[in-house]
Amino acid sequence: MKAPGHSLRRFLYRILGLGLVIGLISTIVIIGLAPIPEDAAYIGSDACSAYHWHEYKGWHGSRYPKMMSRVDRKDVVVADFDAEDAPFDSPYLYNAVMAATPSG
Repeated sequence: MKAPGHSLRRFLYRILGLGLVIGLISTIVIIGLAPIPEDAAYIGSDACSAYHWHEYKGWHGSRYPKMMSRVDRKDVVVADFDAEDAPFDSPYLYNAVMAATPSG
């Protein structure tokens, strides 16, 4: 014997699930159709901090903002991964690079 309200609860879960699926699909379509302005540019992390202070504080205090650097700075070393005398001749590295390469 089913508990009272069982079918109503199941119906509400189905409606909720359908709403979530429709919302997700709509979001993906809207984002996919949104035009990217031609003058779009990186505005920097400081611009985000004004509106998202809590997230910015956690991110800025971690190692993530220091992981990637702009290559046009004087103190940044850019490796030549295609060099013939590269010190990292490893089949594991080769396989990882080939797997990450679209033509590989």
